[in-house]
Amino acid sequence: MSVPAHDQRDFDFAKKFNLPILQIIEKPKTLSVPLLIQIYDEDNSEAANGLRRLARPKEYATPNVRVYEVAKEKIAEVVQTLKNSKVGALSDYLAVGAGQDFTLEFNPVGLSFINVYEGDGKHINS
Repeated sequence: MSVPAHDQRDFDFAKKFNLPILQIIEKPKTLSVPLLIQIYDEDNSEAANGLRRLARPKEYATPNVRVYEVAKEKIAEVVQTLKNSKVGALSDYLAVGAGQDFTLEFNPVGLSFINVYEGDGKHINS
């Protein structure tokens, strides 16, 4: 469909090949879909292991990056896990809590928080 911000397969393809992801449907103000987190298999950091315990494993985005789904009810625990692990900054915690998409990079690897919205809404950037 070529709408990576609103189709999971297109999103995975765009991320893999570093293609731009333009949001064309405005998400609802409240988070109504689960939070998706991409975690490298090799990442055994305190943050990654804590997030794995809170999430349900899904498919692989790449051969060594697994997607995990976190229920919206557990997002506060995700933020607390990041804080306890001293990963990220206040702006990152606010973004996770608001359901915004971003990638949190830290050594040696990073975490991607993704929220592909496949629902209907106000059309923007189209």
